[in-house]
Amino acid sequence: MIDSLPTNKPPKVSIGLPVFNGERYLHEALDSLLGQTFGDFELIISDNASTDATAEIVRGYERSDPRIRYFRQETNIGIGRNFLFVLHQSRGEMFMWASHDDVWDSTWLELLTKHITVDDAGVRGALFLVRGDATIVEKRLPAFRHRDFIRCFLGNENNYRSHYTYSLFNREKLLKVKQDILLLDYYPDAIFVYALLQVGALRTIPLTHLRYRLHDQNCGASYSSPWKGWRKIVYRVHPLRYYRYYLRYTDEPVIRMVIGLLIPVKHIYAQISFWLRGVREIVTGQQRI
Repeated sequence: MIDSLPTNKPPKVSIGLPVFNGERYLHEALDSLLGQTFGDFELIISDNASTDATAEIVRGYERSDPRIRYFRQETNIGIGRNFLFVLHQSRGEMFMWASHDDVWDSTWLELLTKHITVDDAGVRGALFLVRGDATIVEKRLPAFRHRDFIRCFLGNENNYRSHYTYSLFNREKLLKVKQDILLLDYYPDAIFVYALLQVGALRTIPLTHLRYRLHDQNCGASYSSPWKGWRKIVYRVHPLRYYRYYLRYTDEPVIRMVIGLLIPVKHIYAQISFWLRGVREIVTGQQRI
């Protein structure tokens, strides 16, 4: 494992970038992070035993920017554990995860650090979906109040709320959330966002943005790529353990009871929505974004 020594003074913000075989997009991601108008941050990169040129790319940036702390895992420890690794290495008052294939507006950190409040678990900017060099659409994430569990649970998973995982967080609050959620085998990001509401609100600041790249190697595509055609409709049926995860990570007995009663409602609504979406994509040949 390779580590560049940190400075003594903790930075205001820690950015954690877990990566595996990221050579295709890594240059652009690092350029946009290191080019932020807010500069008081450390960039912690954990290379999950990449077999491509990821290590060479990161070492090149590391030599020219002391804010970078580079770790290389000897073996692939999995996506969730790599996310937790960069979090546990962080020292800043605030923390955010970064994906190796995204691009951030230069004012992302400056504006989010200004607008995060004591009531927030995390805040993020607008979400632009990008394919190639073209912006396809802007997606507006729903805002959630502190402990807004019911509305979060009942919401359709296609509302992009899982992207709150890439918020700027109050690090102390973030560490209070049960971190084993990120090791779950099904929709860990959706469950994690739900659990974040235990410690504060989640909001989107439309004054800055992140460009989320749609391609066949990002996490969402990797999970769903084996399921094509009619199998996609079957795949969209949530397994029972998905609902058990919500109950497991609900800390208030009354809310847990309400969630339990709402599981059939959620299941029927969600599956009808997913099935209709799947059939529409098969009939039209166009994937809905």
